Amino acid sequence: MAVKKSVKDLDVDQAPEQSNAIDVVVTGNAGTPAVGRPGSDLQQYNDEFEGLDEIGNFMPYFILDGTELLNKVTEASYKDLEVNLTGGKKIWQLWDLSSNLVAESHDGLHSLGGENMNQLLAATKAAHPGEEDKIKIQSRYEIYFMWEYPEEGEKLSKISLSPSSMYAFKDYVADLKKSHHKKTSDVITRISAKRTANKSGQRYSIAQFELVGEA
Repeated sequence: MAVKKSVKDLDVDQAPEQSNAIDVVVTGNAGTPAVGRPGSDLQQYNDEFEGLDEIGNFMPYFILDGTELLNKVTEASYKDLEVNLTGGKKIWQLWDLSSNLVAESHDGLHSLGGENMNQLLAATKAAHPGEEDKIKIQSRYEIYFMWEYPEEGEKLSKISLSPSSMYAFKDYVADLKKSHHKKTSDVITRISAKRTANKSGQRYSIAQFELVGEA
């Protein structure tokens, strides 16, 4: 069963892939955009990326692991995944310079604990004098699909994407709509991973998306 999620604008800074995907609780009313930031053109391409549904506090997930995709429940690795994407959500995160997660937000304005994200950002910068420019609120993006598990059957699962992978996904979705007049829920998408490097030479994994055919 398709589960609709919410997605926001994708104007975020480049950052290496975070290796620690975090399980989240998403709550709200189906078809109701989250309050805070405006929707993006991605929402115009896919109505699956507009509403909020309650999905519980745990979802099996995959991570990009080198040039493979690793299922963190079964520990099985895959060269690629061929899936029918059912939705997605943007997550805002604030990290300190020791790579500790300070706060996470679903609307970019308030943390899951109800605290003001900008105030948390200011406090975190104050704790690192002289290095304030290195601290900012970053984003990741989760995409959702059904996956078959040996003992439990088909379950809603997710992959967390870094900003670099988010841009690749947005380009894929836009081309899918403009060139093929399709939404992600209409097709089977192949997801794979490749290694690349940032300007500092730090290597990380980035997701790739390819149209396989109609669902």
